[in-house]
Amino acid sequence: EKGVPCIVRVYSNNIELKTTDCVEIVGVLSIDPQLAAIFDDNTQDDMLDQEELQAHEPPPSLVPRLHAVVIHPLKHNNPHIPSALGSDSYKSAVGHLMEDACS
Repeated sequence: EKGVPCIVRVYSNNIELKTTDCVEIVGVLSIDPQLAAIFDDNTQDDMLDQEELQAHEPPPSLVPRLHAVVIHPLKHNNPHIPSALGSDSYKSAVGHLMEDACS
């Protein structure tokens, strides 16, 4: 698949996301390298050298940051099917898709 990867920053503790979840995110895209730096003076471990930090936090020019303001879970990711599962419009859309697939 083609596309630009990004690191999504979620600032809420009450949201549960899994790797396979389809979500719609509204947020602020940040590509400023100064805002991506890690400023944590409390961790002085020997393991956290510069190379390890760069592996966990690639530069924003390669992987921009998306600071999530709103996260909306999606039932599915097909734009041709209505989002309200079980409604009449959903049933008719699925019926048309099945007819197109069989022909």
